[in-house]
Amino acid sequence: MIEDQESVSAWADQTFGPASSNARVAAVLSRLMTRMGRNLGEEERARWRSIARGSEVSRPTAATATTSATR
Repeated sequence: MIEDQESVSAWADQTFGPASSNARVAAVLSRLMTRMGRNLGEEERARWRSIARGSEVSRPTAATATTSATR
C-alpha cells in the first residue's frame, strides 16, 4: 500500500488524537527533526573520525543490535 497525505493524517488522528493547531504540529515536527539531525550528525562524525584513523566502524544492523541486546 502506498501512503499519501490523507492516509497518514488519518493514522495520526487515530493514534495521537486530532491536532490542536497547525502551529503546534509544526513546533513538534521541528523539535523531532532537530533531534534526528543531531543524532545523525553525531553518528556521521564518529564514522568519519574512524575512517580518518583507518578503522572504519561498521553500522549495526537490526539483527546485530538485537543480538547484542540479548547477550
